[in-house]
Amino acid sequence: MDVIKKLERVHGRVGWVAKKKLSEIEVLREDLVEEETKLHILGEFSDLGQIPEVIQQNPEETNVALIEDFVLTKEAKIKQNMESESEKYKTFLNWAEENEVSMMAVVQNEEAFPLATYRQRNQLINALYNEVMKKYYKGICIDFEEINDWNGFYRLLIEMTPKFRESGLKVMVKAKDSMDLERLKKVVDFTI
Repeated sequence: MDVIKKLERVHGRVGWVAKKKLSEIEVLREDLVEEETKLHILGEFSDLGQIPEVIQQNPEETNVALIEDFVLTKEAKIKQNMESESEKYKTFLNWAEENEVSMMAVVQNEEAFPLATYRQRNQLINALYNEVMKKYYKGICIDFEEINDWNGFYRLLIEMTPKFRESGLKVMVKAKDSMDLERLKKVVDFTI
C-alpha cells in the first residue's frame, strides 16, 4: 500500500508526506538540462584596437573573444586593464554585439593569494561578478599562473560557478599541467 510520497521542495529540501494530504502535484522547476556548447576562440585581446576582420560563422559554435582585463594583486584586489568608458572598449563592444561574439574577461594573478576562507573567496567572487556585469561580459576565464592553495582554488570555482550561472554567465578555466582536468570539467562550463 502506497500511503506516503517523497516530496521535493523549491529549495531542494526533501521530505515525506501522507498522500491523502496532497492535492495535485505541481512541478515548479524541471531538471535543468544544459546543452553542450562548442566554442571558437577568436583570440586573446589586450588591446581592443585590434578588431578581427574574419569571423568563423558556424551555427554549432559560439564565437568568443577573450579580453585580458583583470589582474588580481597579491591582496586579491582587482586591477583593470580596460576602461569601459574608453572609445576602444565601446567600439569593440559594439562590434562584438553586431557579430554575435561573446566577450569574456580573462582574470590573471600577479602572484598567489589566500583563498582558504569562505570570506576571502566570497569577497573575490562578488568583486569579479560586479565587474563582469558592469562591463557586459558573457563570462569569465580564470588564468592563474600562481596557485599555492589548490583546495582553495577548487572551492573558489565551486562557489563561483553557480553565482555566475544564475545570471547566464559562463565560467572558463585555462588549464595548466598541474590541474586536475576531470575535477575542473565537473565544476566549470569550459576548460581550454
